[in-house]
Formats: sequence, structure tokens, C-alpha cells
Amino acid sequence: KRFVVPGLTDRFDGSAPNTAQFVNNPFFDALNVEAILVGPPLSVNAASLPANQFALETVAADGVGIFRNLHASPRAQVFFNVRSATSEQDAATAMARSGFDPRISAVVEASQLLPASTQPPVPARIDRYADNQVEMTTTTSSPGVLVLADAYYPGWQAELDGKPTPIYPVDIALRGVKVPAGTHTVTMAYRPRPVLLGALGVPAGVLVFGLGGWGVPALRRARRRQTAVAA
Repeated sequence: KRFVVPGLTDRFDGSAPNTAQFVNNPFFDALNVEAILVGPPLSVNAASLPANQFALETVAADGVGIFRNLHASPRAQVFFNVRSATSEQDAATAMARSGFDPRISAVVEASQLLPASTQPPVPARIDRYADNQVEMTTTTSSPGVLVLADAYYPGWQAELDGKPTPIYPVDIALRGVKVPAGTHTVTMAYRPRPVLLGALGVPAGVLVFGLGGWGVPALRRARRRQTAVAA
């Protein structure tokens, strides 16, 4: 689940990743990238990894180290500090502004969903996860937007407590659903059309890494790639 590979070859494009792309990068953490693989020798390739962000869990027989990202955000969480955007370009502009932090704020392509708030996000519980269906439970004291750090993709539909509810693009490439205060069940299900299904359950972090970098431009490329597949 969500690995990048400093010191190894990127499985998507054959290039070596730049460690600076994910060290202390809030977009990397917000996409719930939980671990990285570091190729040998670790004394060289892991030298620039800060100990307060990455912890060595194990070393495989071939010398590859698995480091846990201690800053990774939950895969599903409810955001209250939500900004509205009228389009993908509007969302990109908002996310590029100085001070925007995707770990505590979210940009949703929808009309104003929530009143202004500085409340930090609250983790949601993932009750069931499959390639074509995700079931989650939220418990909050105020309304928010449930954000799943999986790729926004045409064909996904959502239900809130068994009733249809819209899925919004969040931070350009993620999936979001508005949830009221209290305890609620959210189901996201893919109801397939006759299209290529290879990217249905792909974590957004994998898509963004495969398209180079961990920021707004890569998120936009990831979304265009998904839209093209579904067309």
C-alpha cells in the first residue's frame, strides 16, 4: 500500500525519485503515503531521511529498507476547514496559495458546503475496503466533508445512511462526501460502465507519485489521467 522507492527505479517511468519531493512535504503526508522503500546501501540512500518523519521497520533479504512515514494522514478523515472552488483551476489556485496545508484544510469543487471553521480534521473508520466498494463510519460534533485519499474517478457513487449523496472532487484528485454531525455510515461504490477498470481502487498517492512530484501540478495530472481512462 502506497510505496515510493528512493534509491530504486520508479516502477512507473523508470526514473529515480527525488527525496526532496516527500521529505516534509504536506501533500505527500495528506495522501496517506504510509511507507517508503529505500534501496541499498541504506547508509547512503536513507541518509537524508529525517528520523522524526521516517522510522525503519525492517530490511528485506535484498537489502531494501521499509521506512514508516510517521506523518502520514489517515486514509479517511472528516474535514471542517473547507474551502469551496468553482472549477479545477479555481481549486488549483486555492491550493497554491501560501499557507495552504492539505493535512488540515480541504478544497472542494462545490458551492459553499460548510461555514468557515478552523477545527482540525477527525479520522473516520474504514469498516470495509474493496476495489469497488468502501464502507466508512463518521462520528463528529459538527458537519464536515469526509475525504477518502483515493483517486476521484467517474463512476463512483456514494450513499449516506443508505441514501444517495454526491461525491465531490477534493484537492483536485480525491473523493469527498458531505456528512452531518453525529454518527453516520458512508458507502462509496463503483458502478461500472464498459471502460477500463484498472485504476478503480488505486490510492491517489500511487497515481500522483507515478506522474512526478507531490504537489498541485501532479494532482492535476492524476485527475486528467483518470478522466481520460473513463472517457
